Amino acid sequence: MNAPLKLGQSIARREDRRFLTGKGRYTDDTAPAGTLAVLFVRSPHAHARIAGIDREAALASPGVAAIYTAQDTAADKLGHLPAISEIKDAAGNRHREPPHLPMPVGKVRHVGDIVAMIVADTLDQARDAADLLVVDYEELPAVVTVAQALRPGAVLVHDEVPGNLMCRWSKGDAAATDAAFTKAAHVSKLTIRSPRQIVHYMETRAAWSAYDAGADLVTVTFGSQGVQIPHRLMCERVLNVAKDKLRLITEDVGGGFGPKYPIYAEPTLIAWATRKLGRGLRWTADRAELALADSHSRDLVATGELALDAAGKFLGVRVKAEANYGAYVSMFAPTIATTGMSKVISGL
Repeated sequence: MNAPLKLGQSIARREDRRFLTGKGRYTDDTAPAGTLAVLFVRSPHAHARIAGIDREAALASPGVAAIYTAQDTAADKLGHLPAISEIKDAAGNRHREPPHLPMPVGKVRHVGDIVAMIVADTLDQARDAADLLVVDYEELPAVVTVAQALRPGAVLVHDEVPGNLMCRWSKGDAAATDAAFTKAAHVSKLTIRSPRQIVHYMETRAAWSAYDAGADLVTVTFGSQGVQIPHRLMCERVLNVAKDKLRLITEDVGGGFGPKYPIYAEPTLIAWATRKLGRGLRWTADRAELALADSHSRDLVATGELALDAAGKFLGVRVKAEANYGAYVSMFAPTIATTGMSKVISGL
């Protein structure tokens, strides 16, 4: 029996040898032979109505097993990809969270929104089919920055979200802070924009699946930062299947940093299509697709003010910020620029 570890004792790493000798088990490396290739066709427009999709020629293309659109996901009643953290305004109202469906119905709201899922014998055949797929877009005016989105009369990203305002959130003692600034001898003020960031991990997001017809069990192996939350949300909120009918597996992960934590459309659609086809599927994002498909971070404009007395003693700090949450509200997004920022705002 091994002796118990002591606080601060070094622990030998067990994984280094296989990583250094090229024996890591990453998602794309472990997909078995015989899986069908998946290609997601994505919107080239930031905002557009989908007037129609003609898939006849693409379906007749060699090697194509299926082409799915929002018409199919809506028929099967696939649900919303939800946020699981929340914020509330001063009146106690939860943040606005418009539907985020795996494939949007009727309208795309960002470059990269999925409009079709092509399944074929090979990825090249799926690409050929994508060239034959005809998507009729009616392009609409778009807002990209916070300033554009909040401008009076701005085009709405979601009709049910007035003024494109997800939530007006605050924390702290406003009256006491105002009083501190009123009596301050000096006020230092600074405005900073934290630009939008895209994480370029070494391993892009990927997924492959298998189907056990006898047990009606779908297994999806994908790179993630934890399978428990996506599993619960996929089963209960999106796919509406019993928890013992979907198994999620994550082995080695080549970088995470946050964006591999949320529930995403791609593995959800792969789980759904695997049961429909009764076949294993395979998808790996290419480097360009990563920038269109993964959750982004930051994109925050903040003005901070520091109140000081004549001796330089801090009396109060006040920050007003506008955060760009993008076209949809991802899983942990509500609290990152709000409660998360408030916890670190008085530090460096």
